[in-house]
Amino acid sequence: DVLQWNEDRIVFDPVLGFRTRPNLDFQFENVEFSTRVQTNSQGYRDDEESLENPEILILGDSFGIGWGVEEEETAASILEDRTGRKVLNMSVSGYGTNQEFLQLQRYCEVEGATDCDVVILFYLNDRLENRSPPGGLFPAMIKQGREIRYTEASEEAVMDCVRSQSQNLTTYLCRHSAVLDLVLSRYANPRKEWANRMYLQFVKHQEEHGPSPGPQLGEFEIFEYTLRYLQVLSEERNLRLHFVFVPFYGYYLGDRVQPPYQEEEAILQRLEIDFLNPFEDFEAEDFYDLDGHFDVSGQRKMGTILAEYFTQKANDEKHALESRSTGE
Repeated sequence: DVLQWNEDRIVFDPVLGFRTRPNLDFQFENVEFSTRVQTNSQGYRDDEESLENPEILILGDSFGIGWGVEEEETAASILEDRTGRKVLNMSVSGYGTNQEFLQLQRYCEVEGATDCDVVILFYLNDRLENRSPPGGLFPAMIKQGREIRYTEASEEAVMDCVRSQSQNLTTYLCRHSAVLDLVLSRYANPRKEWANRMYLQFVKHQEEHGPSPGPQLGEFEIFEYTLRYLQVLSEERNLRLHFVFVPFYGYYLGDRVQPPYQEEEAILQRLEIDFLNPFEDFEAEDFYDLDGHFDVSGQRKMGTILAEYFTQKANDEKHALESRSTGE
């Protein structure tokens, strides 16, 4: 079961592609877990109280929303408990960095949000989602002359993905047989097959509607432009931007020869954006073996890392203020 590709759980949004429906309450199950998922009146997996003047905003994808764990076990909930600061978990399963920027921009405009910390969670597949071509199920960043802009998502493409998920024979059989789901998840990986189908839908749209209105940007170009947009928004709204890389399960199954996310780190350093890359704090046991998402242990570690990071930030600021006041 892919959380977001269900018509009962999402609503089309031309700017964001889709949003999680508000006021949901359902049981989300795959072979390794069964969890209750509830959303508030804005469609976030958080309570209503968190909507009122949050101090920390978390934007991410399925890792941020807490795929496979209960709401109180998510990193966002642990961060809130350990720091005593109000956290709003705005994560949406399936989102990339482009959508998270556009989502934050809308939130600031509608809610008038200012003076808060913003945590952006980045996972490896964001590279693919960020370079979605125009007319697909995600907003696309394109370059026309000297202008960089976003194109709207296609409702047809979004609904086609929903239908392909619900009508896929392998998906149907796995939903009716835990044993088959276990076997195929281990050996055939039908979820990877579905992701490949989604890519083919992108290609098909380009064939039917012609080439993109501008040249395709590379994944790291898109990443840098998005970060620059986030910086401008942060300056306008007095937001403090923090970037966090999410570990991926495969890293802990190999030789770990090359540190992950080196390209993104270089861009963040050049733009002087604070970031965390906590790969060495995790191990294979922090992930679901078949699913690849954080299990309870992984979410707890991420929440603890974030809490320690913000606590250290607060202590450093307090020390700097005391030093200035005493003339040291």
